[in-house]
Amino acid sequence: IKAELDHISSKSKETASFFVRQNDVRVCIQSSSPNKSIRHQEEIGGKKPLNKGSSGHILSAYNNLEIKDKDKVLKNGYAMTFGERDPEMASVSVPIFKKKNELLGALTIAGHISNFNKKNTSIFLDILKNSRLRLERHI
Repeated sequence: IKAELDHISSKSKETASFFVRQNDVRVCIQSSSPNKSIRHQEEIGGKKPLNKGSSGHILSAYNNLEIKDKDKVLKNGYAMTFGERDPEMASVSVPIFKKKNELLGALTIAGHISNFNKKNTSIFLDILKNSRLRLERHI
């Protein structure tokens, strides 16, 4: 997954991460940051709330946990948040499934909120969806 995260970060110029659920939190198990001075740095192994951030929304919705906009996340197949966990951060995430529709985790692009305008979030979502297809073919 590291090679795919490197690809996502290179294409988006933002931080790409992969989160999994561990009990009542989400944990980043792999990350890749762009080579630019203002960037989001994701700590591998760091624990974050399950109910905040786009990856938290994905992990909660697909694990049938109570989360705001759960039906919307499940219908759209992605989640976006703007300033929810940190007022200066935004993110977009998609679910990654093992065979037989078992949720593996959430693939995420995160960065400074100023970089997440309508055009860029659409581009970021396309990058994530293409990466999801490549990853799920090999899982």
